[in-house]
Amino acid sequence: MGEVAQLLVDYQHYNQPAMLLSGDADQNRRSLNSLFDCAYRLVNVRRGQHADYRHLADASDFGQTTRALMLVRGTRTHRPDLAVAFEHHQLYPGPKLFPGRWTFPGVNPFWLPFDAVDWGGTPPTGDDRAAYERWLEGQILGYAFDAAWLFLVEDPRLGPLPD
Repeated sequence: MGEVAQLLVDYQHYNQPAMLLSGDADQNRRSLNSLFDCAYRLVNVRRGQHADYRHLADASDFGQTTRALMLVRGTRTHRPDLAVAFEHHQLYPGPKLFPGRWTFPGVNPFWLPFDAVDWGGTPPTGDDRAAYERWLEGQILGYAFDAAWLFLVEDPRLGPLPD
């Protein structure tokens, strides 16, 4: 199995409620770190394939969600879990919330409000802050990684991944 193929297998393995909500905080953090690492490596593969990667990402909602994820990964490299709240929420269907594998009763992982995140120094500003607030803040954790998969792996504008 090639490196990219293994990366895709790992991404799908870690992007599961059972991995990110195991009940063990250390396991949750390790799984989230691994998932961020897989997403980051896929972004780098796509950047290597497309000189206009940033333009392609900015042209779609899923691409912009991926950008926001990379912002969190870049500023909280070793502790991205500090941008996530694992707490009880009343979940109701709405424009960004549909019944699915990430919506269930009990503890749900949500992205914290921008000002509640420990950015580990100077917080992002401008377009980066706007990307976080628009695409992650208050949303369910897993949906962001599902959106990144749809952009990085399934977006036809990016073409096939290398072997």
